[in-house]
Amino acid sequence: MLITASMLLPVCSWRATNSDVNGISNATLGNILGLTFDGANETAYQAAIAAEASIADVAALQAVIDSVDNSVDAFASVQLAATDSNVNGVISQCHLREIPRFNL
Repeated sequence: MLITASMLLPVCSWRATNSDVNGISNATLGNILGLTFDGANETAYQAAIAAEASIADVAALQAVIDSVDNSVDAFASVQLAATDSNVNGVISQCHLREIPRFNL
Protein backbone atom coordinates (compact mmCIF):
# COMPACT_ATOMS: atom_id res chain seq x y z
CA MET A 1 0.00 0.00 0.00
CA LEU A 2 1.35 3.40 -0.97
CA ILE A 3 1.38 5.82 1.93
CA THR A 4 0.60 9.35 0.79
CA ALA A 5 1.22 12.73 2.35
CA SER A 6 -2.51 13.09 2.94
CA MET A 7 -2.38 9.96 5.12
CA LEU A 8 0.66 10.97 7.19
CA LEU A 9 0.20 14.71 7.48
CA PRO A 10 -2.69 14.38 9.97
CA VAL A 11 -0.36 12.32 12.18
CA CYS A 12 2.29 15.08 12.13
CA SER A 13 -0.35 17.76 12.63
CA TRP A 14 -1.95 15.93 15.58
CA ARG A 15 1.46 15.45 17.17
CA ALA A 16 2.23 19.16 16.71
CA THR A 17 -1.10 20.20 18.23
CA ASN A 18 -0.55 17.88 21.20
CA SER A 19 3.22 18.48 21.54
CA ASP A 20 3.75 14.73 21.20
CA VAL A 21 6.75 13.69 19.11
CA ASN A 22 6.35 9.94 19.68
CA GLY A 23 6.00 8.37 16.27
CA ILE A 24 7.61 11.24 14.34
CA SER A 25 10.74 9.71 12.88
CA ASN A 26 12.87 9.79 9.77
CA ALA A 27 10.76 6.88 8.52
CA THR A 28 7.54 8.88 9.00
CA LEU A 29 8.97 11.97 7.32
CA GLY A 30 10.45 9.87 4.51
CA ASN A 31 7.02 8.46 3.70
CA ILE A 32 5.53 11.90 3.06
CA LEU A 33 5.78 12.49 -0.68
CA GLY A 34 7.44 15.75 -1.63
CA LEU A 35 9.08 16.31 1.77
CA THR A 36 12.85 16.84 1.91
CA PHE A 37 14.82 16.61 5.13
CA ASP A 38 18.19 15.71 6.66
CA GLY A 39 17.92 12.55 8.75
CA ALA A 40 20.70 13.79 11.05
CA ASN A 41 18.29 16.46 12.35
CA GLU A 42 15.53 14.06 13.47
CA THR A 43 15.59 15.13 17.15
CA ALA A 44 15.55 18.82 16.22
CA TYR A 45 12.62 18.20 13.84
CA GLN A 46 10.73 16.45 16.62
CA ALA A 47 11.22 19.42 18.95
CA ALA A 48 10.20 21.91 16.26
CA ILE A 49 7.10 19.92 15.30
CA ALA A 50 6.07 19.62 18.96
CA ALA A 51 6.48 23.40 19.37
CA GLU A 52 4.03 24.15 16.54
CA ALA A 53 0.38 24.87 17.34
CA SER A 54 -0.63 23.02 14.17
CA ILE A 55 0.70 22.04 10.76
CA ALA A 56 -1.84 22.60 8.01
CA ASP A 57 -0.18 20.96 5.02
CA VAL A 58 3.05 19.56 3.57
CA ALA A 59 4.27 23.07 2.72
CA ALA A 60 3.88 24.11 6.37
CA LEU A 61 5.72 20.99 7.53
CA GLN A 62 8.48 21.66 4.98
CA ALA A 63 8.78 25.22 6.33
CA VAL A 64 9.31 23.84 9.86
CA ILE A 65 11.94 21.42 8.56
CA ASP A 66 13.69 24.14 6.53
CA SER A 67 13.79 26.37 9.59
CA VAL A 68 15.47 23.62 11.62
CA ASP A 69 17.96 22.93 8.82
CA ASN A 70 18.82 26.63 8.52
CA SER A 71 19.29 26.89 12.29
CA VAL A 72 21.54 23.82 12.44
CA ASP A 73 23.65 25.11 9.53
CA ALA A 74 23.95 28.60 11.04
CA PHE A 75 24.91 27.23 14.44
CA ALA A 76 27.54 24.97 12.84
CA SER A 77 29.03 28.06 11.13
CA VAL A 78 29.17 29.89 14.46
CA GLN A 79 30.80 26.88 16.15
CA LEU A 80 33.39 26.62 13.37
CA ALA A 81 34.18 30.32 13.69
CA ALA A 82 34.71 29.90 17.43
CA THR A 83 36.89 26.80 16.99
CA ASP A 84 39.01 28.48 14.32
CA SER A 85 39.05 31.85 16.14
CA ASN A 86 38.05 33.37 12.83
CA VAL A 87 34.76 35.23 12.66
CA ASN A 88 35.48 37.03 9.40
CA GLY A 89 32.44 36.64 7.19
CA VAL A 90 30.77 34.10 9.48
CA ILE A 91 29.04 36.08 12.19
CA SER A 92 26.44 38.27 10.58
CA GLN A 93 22.88 39.15 11.33
CA CYS A 94 21.89 36.65 8.64
CA HIS A 95 23.64 33.76 10.40
CA LEU A 96 22.50 34.74 13.88
CA ARG A 97 18.91 35.25 12.72
CA GLU A 98 18.76 31.55 11.81
CA ILE A 99 19.55 30.49 15.40
CA PRO A 100 16.28 30.54 17.38
CA ARG A 101 17.56 32.52 20.40
CA PHE A 102 18.76 35.39 18.19
CA ASN A 103 16.03 37.54 16.73
CA LEU A 104 17.95 40.37 15.08
